[in-house]
Amino acid sequence: MHYAFFVPFLVFAFQAAFLLAGIDNARIVIDGPEVPIMDGSAAPFVKLINNSGKIKQNCERRAIVIKQPISVVSGDKYAGFTPFPIPVMNVDIDFDSA
Repeated sequence: MHYAFFVPFLVFAFQAAFLLAGIDNARIVIDGPEVPIMDGSAAPFVKLINNSGKIKQNCERRAIVIKQPISVVSGDKYAGFTPFPIPVMNVDIDFDSA
């Protein structure tokens, strides 16, 4: 099993790619140690998704609806969700420069 260590980039790039490709349910399998950071564009992923094809699922769509703000703080790390009418994701990465 491989682990993707640069998860914020992975989540942001794939979320954008899936949104642009009209996909709302997917399983991501990585065959390597990490996803390259590239330039932050979802375009290469959209191209690969569109070239792979799509399969319509014969099941009801389910979604998590955020009804009130929720957050988790652990030391200097923070993650949170806020109700919003459309999908939006903000990701900040602060690299130590020491």
